[in-house]
Amino acid sequence: MKILIISYYWPPSGGSGVQRWMYFAKHLKELGIEPIVLTIDPKNAAYSAFDYSLNETVKDIKTYTTTGFQIVKLYSFLKSGKSSKAVPAGSFGDEKKSKFDKIAGYIRANYFIPDARISWNKQAIKLAKKIIISEKIDTIITTGPPHSTHLIGIRLKKEFSIKWIADFRDPWTDVFYYNLFNRTKKSEKEDAELEKKVIDECDIVLTVGPSLKELLLKKTDKDPSKFNFIYNGFEDSEKYHLKKELKSTNKILLSYIGTLKNNYPYENFVHALSIICKNSEFDITLKLIGNIDKKVIQQFHNIQNLKVDVLGLVNHQEATDYMINATHLLLFFPSFNDSKIMITGKAFEYLATGNPILAIGDPTCDGANLLKTNSNTITVASSNTEMIQKSIIKLIEYTPINPDDNKALSLFSKSECSKQLVALITENKIGANFL
Repeated sequence: MKILIISYYWPPSGGSGVQRWMYFAKHLKELGIEPIVLTIDPKNAAYSAFDYSLNETVKDIKTYTTTGFQIVKLYSFLKSGKSSKAVPAGSFGDEKKSKFDKIAGYIRANYFIPDARISWNKQAIKLAKKIIISEKIDTIITTGPPHSTHLIGIRLKKEFSIKWIADFRDPWTDVFYYNLFNRTKKSEKEDAELEKKVIDECDIVLTVGPSLKELLLKKTDKDPSKFNFIYNGFEDSEKYHLKKELKSTNKILLSYIGTLKNNYPYENFVHALSIICKNSEFDITLKLIGNIDKKVIQQFHNIQNLKVDVLGLVNHQEATDYMINATHLLLFFPSFNDSKIMITGKAFEYLATGNPILAIGDPTCDGANLLKTNSNTITVASSNTEMIQKSIIKLIEYTPINPDDNKALSLFSKSECSKQLVALITENKIGANFL
């Protein structure tokens, strides 16, 4: 059986957006389904990060690429002088926007709906038609963001008798950075109509967690049984299962891996950590790995007696090594109206290390519920500085758990999640909530 996966993000794209379907494709092939991928040519793509080490994972996946002018690359060139240096991961510009950022943001919000990467759709639709005919495809999967990719699915569904799965890795009109956009009522209405059209016309709506599934379900009166979720999971590796030698030490290596921006709830954590470092007998080092905002870094640098090690962007293999080699791990869930849907892909990898985890954010969100499967994790509300302080001290006392002793963890491996995906594709198990 052959399926066509249409994804804007594909290796050598780095970051979280590429992980889900890169690994699904790998495991689908192992499970007897041949994934064929349609993506944008990396030379034309507007990626905020590159990770060439991921090419090895997809080297055996048949991949078609197409061109497309990228307004995001033009924005980056005008802002930085290079077409890839200032590519934004979400919105155009940060909270402190220049006049140029404000103009660019307005154009992006009102003239490129649903998003600024829509310009590759025309070429992608043309090539997808040829692939469907030549490869005899009967199932397509579109994944967003960018949610403009789902509009390709609308066109293909109209022209071919195919099964269409629309995969939402993040919300569409409810995504947290949309409140940074200066959108007209007309643009908001048009965007919401496109979102509903995709939800209504696809055969299966697939998401990454239960709360996002429920959020999307509220947007339509269609059959609820077409809505499903499959977790991202973690890519199992022998290195996760290495026994850790436990030593009594006052040296704490607290590592944060991922994106950390101004809209993340870090400020009360900074306050709590500064109190502990000022009075504590512990020698604490904070490693910051990934796309970390300069303002956030400076606040950590201002903490007395805290060693701060900023490594910036690294490839996924290195990021995993930093997770494993930490003594404790730090996680922030971004704050926004529907924060309950928040579930980050790295939470699964954090769990797989067995290391103690401190999560700051909504304790009732999907990600927090996921972390409860490990006894050495704590999720605390970002508003409670005193409780954060107590949680940091409590976390320091926790020791690693051998992943082999965590039976629940096996449910979250990418190979297991891929089996659930196969069932959804081949057996038409519409309505199952794959955990």
